[in-house]
Amino acid sequence: IWRQGANGNIKPFLSFQGQSRDGVIFKLMNNAPGFNSASSPKPMIETGYIDTYNNTAFGNSLRNFTVDVGNGNPGAIGIRWRVSNQGSITNVKVRSTNANSGEFGIDMSQPEPGPGFLRNVTVEGFRAGLVFGRTQYGFTLENITLSGQRDHGIYNNANTVSIHNLQSTNTVEAIRSDNGLGHVVLIGGNLSGGAGTNNAINYTGNLLVRGVTVSGYGQAIRNIDSGVTTGIGTIGEFRSSTTRELFSSTPQTLNLPIEETPQFHNQDLSKWVKVDTTNDDITQALSNAIATANAQGKDTIYVPWTTSRDSFRISDSVEVTGGIRRITFMGQTIR
Repeated sequence: IWRQGANGNIKPFLSFQGQSRDGVIFKLMNNAPGFNSASSPKPMIETGYIDTYNNTAFGNSLRNFTVDVGNGNPGAIGIRWRVSNQGSITNVKVRSTNANSGEFGIDMSQPEPGPGFLRNVTVEGFRAGLVFGRTQYGFTLENITLSGQRDHGIYNNANTVSIHNLQSTNTVEAIRSDNGLGHVVLIGGNLSGGAGTNNAINYTGNLLVRGVTVSGYGQAIRNIDSGVTTGIGTIGEFRSSTTRELFSSTPQTLNLPIEETPQFHNQDLSKWVKVDTTNDDITQALSNAIATANAQGKDTIYVPWTTSRDSFRISDSVEVTGGIRRITFMGQTIR
């Protein structure tokens, strides 16, 4: 599945949404032609960028479905996700139902990846669950569940990866970051099920771990270069680098609470109000929609997607009042 341009290349601005994660399943047929080589893997779902500019993979967002690579497909990648500036994968499961089927769950190693956001993502099986590459431009992950990987839960080569709440059940390493330019932050989670001969996290470069419980592994953390290890148990805080301070204080992070990102989605479309997109400037139309919604007890405002314009303009302040809970621009560009 991809969005193809007139010249045959894979285009960006792919917004792909299912009814629910468990209600919509895309399954690759068993022993599918073209998916039999782990050395030349191919994705089931792929997002692209503008022409040949690698950092223009704008607006590629995937949500609310499951990808299943089937049996007998060792060269299958669940999702090859190119993303730039704005894009997300939310409420998605990627699974391999056979122990030897599937190369990567989600591949984020193509040039030049990020920024991107993954939330409520589960990966079951594959040689590696989540794969990050290059040095640009960073990924943020929240509520990630990994299990049954053959080599790595997460593999990072040089990117910046920030994770909140990782649940990994694996005998292999949960995280491997083996390029000195890599930077991994892990706040909260449980890394369990490991083998006594393996380490939960193997790293070089920069690593911060806080509030994570590790069980079943030989060691919780191992520096690939020095061989220095940290034992299993609950890790209050681990820092690979020396802290620098302006004033004398305890050398640790502030340990501020991490609040859940707010979510609101009313699937009752009778509670939605559409903004009139007749004009390029939708300032007044947006204000009118807000007034209509408040007068009728509705909570969601939306700007419908249109092929007649590539963007809309808001030229003045718009006051959001009353019971409005959400305004969505449906991926449109606002200037």
